[in-house]
Amino acid sequence: MDLYADRLRELQPLWSSVENWAVRLFFFMGAITLLPWVLLIVFDAGVYVWRCLVLALGLEAGGRMWWYGAGAGAGGRRGPGVEVEDLRLSTTY
Repeated sequence: MDLYADRLRELQPLWSSVENWAVRLFFFMGAITLLPWVLLIVFDAGVYVWRCLVLALGLEAGGRMWWYGAGAGAGGRRGPGVEVEDLRLSTTY
């Protein structure tokens, strides 16, 4: 029994370093697995907060951001040479 205890004391520092490397390896693999998802969730939350702030501060007008321009809706810009059509339902004036 004494021989077994002596050999166990000799192997203890070796196994301790193996356990440390195993723990480091599993933490590294866990970080590689979870970090992209955590970053995606943080980015998504940031975009959500940004959109809420833009809406609350009134920087959004008519469903489009004010820095994108008016668009080509009912009163928007028209290309060169485009004439405005008369869109009345009746043909008599």
